[in-house]
Amino acid sequence: MDVVIFDCFGVLFTEGWFIGKVLAGRMAGRIDRDALRARYRRLAVGEIDRAAFWAGLVEDWPAYERDFIGELRPDPQAIPLLEQLTGRYTLALCSEGVAEWYEQLWQTYGLQRYFDVLALSSDLGVTKPVPEFFEATERLLPAAGRRAYVDDKLENLRAAAALGWHTIWLDRIGPDIDFAPDATVTELRQVPDVLPW
Repeated sequence: MDVVIFDCFGVLFTEGWFIGKVLAGRMAGRIDRDALRARYRRLAVGEIDRAAFWAGLVEDWPAYERDFIGELRPDPQAIPLLEQLTGRYTLALCSEGVAEWYEQLWQTYGLQRYFDVLALSSDLGVTKPVPEFFEATERLLPAAGRRAYVDDKLENLRAAAALGWHTIWLDRIGPDIDFAPDATVTELRQVPDVLPW
């Protein structure tokens, strides 16, 4: 069965810069945006745990984390799209993030039932767009079947294209680099129209 792979933030969830925008806005005055991103990068690859990430920022970090993750909302077209593709394709999610954060999102929105494969940077030990992230994701996917990858960042699509994946750019904010994906959509509901098979 062919595989459709989704990024999470900026694709299934509309906010693509949730650390740089959402959390940085909440953390204003407590930590510099760049320092927060650097700390998140370490968390996202498993170098530090969640307690170390929140250390010195908030006192009751588990409650704060639940509230922060609770602010994230899926794109209204995400669940109908996943329903449409389920059974026709193997569905995979490959994303930067922390497994516990995804567990909360899955419980809240019931998204886990759609995905056959979950490739998270915290489990893989690397983040996008380095080739090793996509190579590690490839090893988790079924051996048979073609791959189509949906992301909102062209640099990630370029790395996936190097593995022969069909690339679909969800253009929410305009180009970030010079790369021509195989297809471009502006809404999730357009994805089935550009799948090549």
